[in-house]
This record gives sequence, C-alpha cells and structure tokens, in this order.
Amino acid sequence: MSQSDRRRILLHIGLQFTGAPTIQAALSESRDALARQGVRVVEVDRLGWPLVYLFAKPDRTQEKGDPRFRSLPGARRAGARPEAVRAARKALDAALDDPNAHTVILSCELLAEHLRWREVKALAERLREAGEVTVLAYLREPGAYAQLAAETRLREGVAMRALKRVPPQPGFRKSLKKFIRHFGAEAMDLRVQHPRRLLNGDLLDDFEAACGLAPGTLARPKRRGPPRLSLAAAWALNLRNRLVGWKRPGRAMRFPPALSARLAEALPGRTYRIAPETRREARRRSRKDLIWLGRLLGRRPFPSGRGPALPQRARTPGP
Repeated sequence: MSQSDRRRILLHIGLQFTGAPTIQAALSESRDALARQGVRVVEVDRLGWPLVYLFAKPDRTQEKGDPRFRSLPGARRAGARPEAVRAARKALDAALDDPNAHTVILSCELLAEHLRWREVKALAERLREAGEVTVLAYLREPGAYAQLAAETRLREGVAMRALKRVPPQPGFRKSLKKFIRHFGAEAMDLRVQHPRRLLNGDLLDDFEAACGLAPGTLARPKRRGPPRLSLAAAWALNLRNRLVGWKRPGRAMRFPPALSARLAEALPGRTYRIAPETRREARRRSRKDLIWLGRLLGRRPFPSGRGPALPQRARTPGP
C-alpha cells in the first residue's frame, strides 16, 4: 500500500466498563466530519460481535461448540451469521485500504475479552499490513469495576448472592498480555478511567488527545450508557433473578430480564451501591493484577488521595 508507511491505525479495545459505548457513539456521530479530515472510522454494527467472529477460530472438536459463544443470547450470537462476518470484513478492508485516510480508528471492547492469543496475532498481522498500530485501552479501578459490573450482571439475570460470593474482577493481565505479546509494549497506550487521570476529567477529551484530534472534534452523544440502578431497582431485579433461577441459576441468565430491567430502571430512589466488603474483596482478588500493571506502567496504576491532576486543555467548537 502506498501510504502504509505513514498511516496510523488506532485500535481501541475498551476494556469493559470504561465508557467504550460512549466513545463508539461519538465516533459514529462524527464519522462524516472525521472523514473530511482524513480520519476513517471502522463501524461493525452496534455491538461489534461480527468483528469478534471474523478473527475467532472456534474449536470444532468440542461437541457443544466453542465455550466462549455457547451461551450467548440473541443479538450476540447474531454476530456469527456468515453475512454479518462478510460485512465486517468488507468494512475493515475498506477502511484499511482507503488511500485518502491518514488515520484509521477501530473501536471494539469485545476483542480483549473474547479473542484468544492466536486470534489476536491474526488481528495484529492484518492491521500491521496497513500501517503503524497503536492499541488504546482504558482501565477501571477494581472497586469501581465491581460496582458497574454488578449493575450489568443484575440486568443479565445474576443474583446478588453470586456477586457477593465472587465479585467481578477486571482481569488486566488476561486481557492485555496477548496484545502486548503480538503488538509490542511500545504500541500500547494504557490510560486510567479516573477523573484525575483523564484530560479535563472527561473521557472524550482524553480520547481526542490520544487520537491526535483537535479539541471538540468528536460530537458529544446525548446519552452515555444505561442509567444507574437505584437501590429499589437492584432489589427488584435480584428478586426476579432468584425466582426465575430457583435451583437453576443458569435459567435466569439464559433468559435475561429485558423488560423487567427497563421497568426496574424507572424505580426512583438512592443509587445502588455494592457492600464495602464486596468492593474490598474485588480489590483483594485483583492484587496480583495491580502489581503486574504497576510494573508495566512504572507507577501506581490508580490515583489515591490528592495527587496531581492532568493539565486542562482549551476547548474549541467542533466542526
């Protein structure tokens, strides 16, 4: 390719609960404005599952199929359709082969969680054919991760007692080591999802800086993710999940409470918070990952107390 030696490819891999849907919505709304500046955005449907299936190599030797995708419901499994995978390949190739694009942005938080080592290698080989790759990942502090994950799990049919028994953990090493191995440590841009570590305390401001975009380039979507659950909503979902999953918890997760989740979100009241001991347990279980991440970053990964904030950047109107 004539421009492969100077094209920049930015691969945003999330991770979970770090505002990836907000970034993807902003990229989608700003697609035309970015194209006029020579920045091409790869869009592979709203959820991004076809892109996962494009690089995934399912284990055909297992009787019930690949365990990663065996229990995925509805829209997630729809990404396995051949026409969806072909459309994903077409969208990716069109962006990477566009001679007018000096920057290509690809955002999909599902890659880190669902792609295996050899599949990340295939992704790296495809992207490196087109230009210089930077892998961007935002990291959420384990206690805050457990809080947001608990709300999502309640919406997906998991009962509170299961969340208390094994608090959700971010799994930094599992998600990042395969990308470091195949893209190289020098290609990684790891950023902390914390107001004191984000530029101006804003995720989109920080993402613009990471991409080298002018301030205000990205449109600000009106809604940023699902609303927070109230305490009443959390207990209503917990009751539903326990009743439906009585003696068979998997049944409540195979049939997520889509309608009851929307109804529960309408319940007013103070915000649902996980118990302090659950938050502490999530941090304790993540201790080895935090040590590994601290060595990788060369500093403590998450700020504590009143550390120095990042400098503010002047905002200018978007195009």
